[in-house]
Amino acid sequence: MNAIHGLAKVLRHFCARRQTFFIRGLVLLITLFGLQKNAVSQSGQALDFVPTQSTYVNLGNLLPSGSYTKEAWIYARSFTDFGNDIISGTASAFWAPDAYLKAGHFANDIYDYWVVSDSVRLLTNTWYHVAVTFDNATNQITLYKNGVQVATGTTVGPYAETVLFIGTYNYADHFGVGWDGLIDEVRIWNVARTPAQIAASYNCAITGDEPGLLAHYDFEQGVAGGNNPGEIKLTDRSKRCTPNHGTLVNFSLSGSTSNWVAPGVTLGGSCGVNYSNIKVEGNSLCIEDGDMTPGETDYTDFGTGSPITRTFTIKNAGQAPLNINGISITGPSASEFSITSPPDATVLPGGFTTFNVTFTAIYKGQKSATIVVTNNDPDQGSYEFAIQATYISLPVQLKSFSVRKQANQSLLSWVTVTETNNRGFEIQRSKDGNTWSVAGFVAGAGNSSTERTYTYTDALPNSGKNYYRLKQIDLDNKATFSEIRSVTFDGKNTTVYPVPTSGMITIELNDPKLIGSYAVLSDQQGRKILRVLMSKMQQQLSLASLPDGIYFLTTAEGTHKLIKE
Repeated sequence: MNAIHGLAKVLRHFCARRQTFFIRGLVLLITLFGLQKNAVSQSGQALDFVPTQSTYVNLGNLLPSGSYTKEAWIYARSFTDFGNDIISGTASAFWAPDAYLKAGHFANDIYDYWVVSDSVRLLTNTWYHVAVTFDNATNQITLYKNGVQVATGTTVGPYAETVLFIGTYNYADHFGVGWDGLIDEVRIWNVARTPAQIAASYNCAITGDEPGLLAHYDFEQGVAGGNNPGEIKLTDRSKRCTPNHGTLVNFSLSGSTSNWVAPGVTLGGSCGVNYSNIKVEGNSLCIEDGDMTPGETDYTDFGTGSPITRTFTIKNAGQAPLNINGISITGPSASEFSITSPPDATVLPGGFTTFNVTFTAIYKGQKSATIVVTNNDPDQGSYEFAIQATYISLPVQLKSFSVRKQANQSLLSWVTVTETNNRGFEIQRSKDGNTWSVAGFVAGAGNSSTERTYTYTDALPNSGKNYYRLKQIDLDNKATFSEIRSVTFDGKNTTVYPVPTSGMITIELNDPKLIGSYAVLSDQQGRKILRVLMSKMQQQLSLASLPDGIYFLTTAEGTHKLIKE
């Protein structure tokens, strides 16, 4: 304010004889100051919440325990005496009962959801940035509004959360606790951010690489005010190995409320610092830092045999160079795993490098170890994951196994070096790499000491990604499995239209293999209303006898939201 007074004096002195110019200049000065003070403008998109519909976004168990920071931009149409939840769970609350910003926990059998409270009420029809931080070591919880600390205190103890929501508390099981208005630009962290960090970034765009960032939702999706029946996933923009997408619940997803809407908030430029961001992949699947459960699909389970080599890819999803300081192998069987091809020392932003790990068995049995990638990622500087392999004396020595697309079919081929009492190979297929079905069988040579080549054509692969493996079966019915190979075919999605409908809908199948499957119609409470046998590629279903409302049609390929009006 002193700066305004000083500049006003200069204008007054300069325009002493030109009163009109002075007034115009002062008005311009005040206008510019007002724009600077309220730098956030309303544009972009946001999500509109309606508490009478119990609308909310389910984030899953994003914050089970520990330190955190929750941030959001909020815009309220109204406030109730009890409720107005912003980002809450079943054991933590960040809310604004009676328009007072509050936060707290349920811990040690004590409900303490209002342990900290802002003394100034929030206004309706006004955009605010709000944040809460919790330090698990000290139980200190602190509130912020528009980048400024407004309250701090100590909770009753550490919380134990099971699920987190945007716009409600505890699955909206208490009527009216939800948010009434708009929410935009939500950020969830697994650290208690400092006052300086919150002040520096609340009004500007982040990169998604920031240390401690669990999820970033910018709400820039859907068609503002349009029909968005399929836009039920809130996209996480953080650059994590596995995104923490949210699920929209009970939204109409059409019209000016209970939908993706505009305007939202526009942040004042970018304030993100450039960080490196490491991701490690096996078989094009991201391996989580700290994953101690090896699996075949991401190559962390090498399978059966020796020697076996696996190739892993290190990607830099950040904006700064990623420095690989070294890769080590630890654990009980570390001596049987070795780095046979090291990665590059530096990975530029958006780039990648690979390294090979070879398992060479010394003794029979299952072997386990841990790979540790030391790097300069600020919060994943020691990226580690478990690996395992199994060595037994195999009746068939497999030299190679591959699968490729041939028109609309999968062509499998493999070569054996030796075979002993080999009955043959059962070809197994899977959609997810976990649940397998038998696609066919190829007889083996029995006993052989020369290389033999085998092929098999799968004439009816699934739409999307197909995983294949060989089950080698001995004459005494003992069996071993090969490594997994995959091939992808264009997806064939079931379509349902029109939405909304006044009575009749059409279910259109794009995959003949779905004939004979069932489609199940249910209401918003999950109650099953109708079970329909799909007997042809295009089939009609009447909703005329049902009351207007929202329904869900579940087919073998997914769930479709229907609106009867």
